[in-house]
Amino acid sequence: MAKPSRSKSKTAAKSPVSKSSGPTPALLQKHPVLVTAGIFLVLMLIFFFAAIFQGKTYATPDAQAAATITAPLDKILWQDRIYPQWMPYIFGGMPSFASLTYNPFAYFPDLPLYPLRRMLAYALHYVLAGLGVFLFLRRKSADYLPALLGGLAFMLTPYLITMTIFGHGSQMMTTAYLPLALWAVDRLLEKFSWLNLGLTGLIMGFMLQRGHVQIAYYGIMFTGLYVIYHAIAALRRKENKKILPMLGGYMGALVLALALSAMLYLPLQEYTSYSIRGSASVLQPASGKADTGVGFDYATQWSFSVGEMMTFIIPSFYGFGGATYWGNMPFTDYPNYMGILVLGLAVVGLFKRVPQAGFFALTIVLALLISFGKHFEFFYRLFYDYFPYFNKFRVPVMILVLVQCSTAILAGLGLQALLQPLAAGEPREAEARARRALIAKRLWLAAGLIFSVVLLFTIFRSSFQEFMSGIYPDRYELATQARLDERRVGMLLGDMWTIAGLAAVGLAMIALAYTHKISPKTAAVVIVLATLFDLWIVDKRIGNPPVSEASKRALLQPDEVAQFLQKDSGLFRIYPTLDLFGEMRWAAQGIHSVGGYHAAKPRRYQDFLEATDLQSGLMNDYFEVVEQNGQRGLRPRAEEAIPAARRNALKHWLDMLNVKYILSFFPLPEENWVNRATVSFNYGGNNYPLMILENTTVLPRAFLVGNYEVHAENLAALSRLASGEFDPRDAVILSEAPGIAPQPDSTASAVIKEYHLHKIVIETASAFPQILVLSDTYYPTGWHAFVDGNPVKTHVANYCFRGVEVPAGKHQVEFRYASRAFTAGVWLSLGALAVCLACIALGRRRNSV
Repeated sequence: MAKPSRSKSKTAAKSPVSKSSGPTPALLQKHPVLVTAGIFLVLMLIFFFAAIFQGKTYATPDAQAAATITAPLDKILWQDRIYPQWMPYIFGGMPSFASLTYNPFAYFPDLPLYPLRRMLAYALHYVLAGLGVFLFLRRKSADYLPALLGGLAFMLTPYLITMTIFGHGSQMMTTAYLPLALWAVDRLLEKFSWLNLGLTGLIMGFMLQRGHVQIAYYGIMFTGLYVIYHAIAALRRKENKKILPMLGGYMGALVLALALSAMLYLPLQEYTSYSIRGSASVLQPASGKADTGVGFDYATQWSFSVGEMMTFIIPSFYGFGGATYWGNMPFTDYPNYMGILVLGLAVVGLFKRVPQAGFFALTIVLALLISFGKHFEFFYRLFYDYFPYFNKFRVPVMILVLVQCSTAILAGLGLQALLQPLAAGEPREAEARARRALIAKRLWLAAGLIFSVVLLFTIFRSSFQEFMSGIYPDRYELATQARLDERRVGMLLGDMWTIAGLAAVGLAMIALAYTHKISPKTAAVVIVLATLFDLWIVDKRIGNPPVSEASKRALLQPDEVAQFLQKDSGLFRIYPTLDLFGEMRWAAQGIHSVGGYHAAKPRRYQDFLEATDLQSGLMNDYFEVVEQNGQRGLRPRAEEAIPAARRNALKHWLDMLNVKYILSFFPLPEENWVNRATVSFNYGGNNYPLMILENTTVLPRAFLVGNYEVHAENLAALSRLASGEFDPRDAVILSEAPGIAPQPDSTASAVIKEYHLHKIVIETASAFPQILVLSDTYYPTGWHAFVDGNPVKTHVANYCFRGVEVPAGKHQVEFRYASRAFTAGVWLSLGALAVCLACIALGRRRNSV
């Protein structure tokens, strides 16, 4: 079976060009992959020209948040020569490496790519995405131009472009490996060899290493389904002897890939049980099976809908980002468009039953059904409840990358199937000529029909707009809604004319080729160029144009808030109120906050925030929503309207959290929250006065207590903490009784001598045994406690923080961060890399003999 395939491959490589076509075709004939890579690279350099060559960047909230949290970690990495694994800047501190927030060089290709501008590294991954489809299509005997079309279609898929523009580079780079992994697995299934085993393990390992776990998971599903599909096909052909090598080869490559990415995934696995992605909230109703995932409702946010499949055909059918988008996935600024000719040719590929059409059809249907999430709850729950780790993911629409990759491959195979019969020239038989003429006539009629339909919509625009306005949701007052609906319909009609023109070009090219007015190659060239134009103009509408990198640098510079806070040399946290609770910008200056944003927050800390409602930023306590002139806003609530018990509880919680400063747009009526400064703060592009209130009763980050309460059940401990009746100055809540007998001691003291990323040193002095409370997140697999150099147990203190038993007298308590999973992962990854490279070298050596 292997020999005929290689023979077909050679034939396919020669078919697109002719020996008499001059030097360029000769280069293409000799180095088709190199030429294609060059074409793809030039296109991406042009597309991202401003970001690569003019010092500009895409200023999106996600990209800015990532920049602010990585800035202090970069400084520690390069100035202090410490590889950061922890970040104290958000929540109560959390792993930076194990949470996939910051993991430089865990993706091994980053080593050679590091000197390059980041956007250039992204551009190279787009090239990789296109080449993966191109190589797979060539393996399936596609000629050069159909393979080029498929690669181009996937590389310029709007969703992939969106990932980079909106700051999801790891998602894009992981996606880029999907077709390349499929190509490598296809090689391995055809012939098991050391070369193919090492190559597949390396490619899939890099896909996993890139760090977007959800896309990598989909990649394993994609390639695994491909193996199963081929195994079933072999079984039906009664080629039972091939099944075991297929499965064994794939499993061997998968083991290598997992080992190669162990540096990333072992710490991730270690952290998962402590994060919202891997453990159920104690606040979850205790009925039925505990949900150890992110929660079904949270997991199915951003579920695709059947209606939005219209964006496969018309990009702006659901608007195009911002206020114009009217679907049910908030902040969606792109369409799931794949190109009208690409979609049409993919359908042709399915009807023509091109190679692996069944597999790609199955993948598309399966991925679509999963993407519907809550809109097809029964089906999604099958995966959420029973597939390992599937319940850790959210945003079901993300799986559409498999639809887009499969569609691009089918489009290339579809174009090949259409044009291949024409390669022999005009048929001699009159019946065959008549049949082709009839096909051409129908294609011309189809093109005319498409134009007629769009023309009718344009002529009767007012009726069309009235109809669409009845579909669009009413979210604004009448005049604003009317203007928005008119804008949406204008975009829709504009896209309909563009789609009609492109469809007509594609149909015309095939019709002309079938009547031998032009060559099949000319038709293919025009279709490729039309697809390039189609995707290019849609991609250029995504997001805002890049801005000067000076704006990014300005974001990392201290604003007036940071300048004031940096005058305080002590160790403290801030509590940003209202919408500022999720703000990350001050992390760039190394300022610690009780808030922030992360998709995998520490579970215990999240439970604490929810139980106390601190994550609302005091909105539900000190403010009330008002409406004025159709606008919703906030105003301070009357002091007497706020329950005294609630106010007292809030003060206890903020004291315990080491919150020394509260950031608020409004005055807050607490005597111990004193306004120290009012600074100008840029919020949403406008400057507002922001008050910096000092909490004068704040507890230090580390303090000693002589009383304790034992609550073995997590819910009981959290309920006691959240009751408002518990005072952290008087006692500490533990999950088990300590081995000492602490007593109250007014003379006891705890002084932090060192507070570094991976090491905290505290000196204590007391007349009686005490419990040392450190209001940093409890994470025992990373942080280990020592008293006078001897290892001791770290207790869960106050539900989500750390506690250590300290004997009477003077002692030195150390907390050291050391992840065994990280160390083991590094060695496993390096070992797997050596094995993969050895397999490839051995395979190449055997092939050369």
